[in-house]
Amino acid sequence: NPMRQRGMVWPDAGGPPSPTTNQGVTETLLSDTPSWWREYAHRGDLYTDVPPDESGENRTAIWKLIRDGSIIKGPDSLLNQLLELGGFVKDSDQISEVTGMFKAMVDALTFFGQQTQPHTSYSTAEAIDYLRAA
Repeated sequence: NPMRQRGMVWPDAGGPPSPTTNQGVTETLLSDTPSWWREYAHRGDLYTDVPPDESGENRTAIWKLIRDGSIIKGPDSLLNQLLELGGFVKDSDQISEVTGMFKAMVDALTFFGQQTQPHTSYSTAEAIDYLRAA
């Protein structure tokens, strides 16, 4: 779920789960997710395991570019990330911007180096068992 609310992750996702400190990749995240809702999110999945930091902002910018073709809309747009990196945005910390961009690139290379396995290896068995028991 690219709109996964921060803190919501089911511990048995058929793989190592994303940390509860992370969230989905979109700018608009779910809120007030009910406790019975099962959010399956693997560690390393670029769509569901996004830290709320500068690297996460860069991931969101790329997501928006790929999904919408947008480079200028919103605070996490690609244009805004480049302006922050260049120091043109008030209160931007260029060291954390560079670090965040580098971390986002390393995470993307790792993700694609694993042939997107963190995103494509979700087991449906847990969800099916849960629905059958309901």
